[in-house]
Amino acid sequence: LYRRLAGVRDLNELMQIKGMGQAKAATVLAALEIGRRIASARPLDKIHFGCPQDGAAFLMPRLRYATKEQFLVILLNSKNKVIGTELVSEGSLTNSVVHPREVFLPAILQHAASICVAHNHPSGDPMPSIEDRQLTAVLLAAGKTLGIPLLDHLIIGDGAYYSFQEDGALEV
Repeated sequence: LYRRLAGVRDLNELMQIKGMGQAKAATVLAALEIGRRIASARPLDKIHFGCPQDGAAFLMPRLRYATKEQFLVILLNSKNKVIGTELVSEGSLTNSVVHPREVFLPAILQHAASICVAHNHPSGDPMPSIEDRQLTAVLLAAGKTLGIPLLDHLIIGDGAYYSFQEDGALEV
């Protein structure tokens, strides 16, 4: 039940639960959103991405229970401190459409020194697909061209993550 509730983002979904009217569902939905925000709340300038575990710890509360794929770009300064996060794409249960221009636009506009990208696998299994590997190669090459390096691509699963950097898979 907790896992199901953690991923709820729609009022109608909550109202399917017996005894849950619109007012109660709205209250529960608001409480869930507050919980998600508190779980991932820290001043961004205090968050440092020194290793893939840091990135996974930052992203896990936000992405672990999402029921649709979400693709994020994390913007980093020259000391690998977070200066912002942007939702690039929200897709379906199994994929989301991502293009390098949408990934790097926030990095350019916010003067990021580098980026980390991340998405979730609602299935819970963080192992990358062929498409994930292809996208990572495209983003790595685009980052080199733009002078905004891609430091990692993290895939968040259910309590687990995959890091392209840790796996040595950030090669063009």
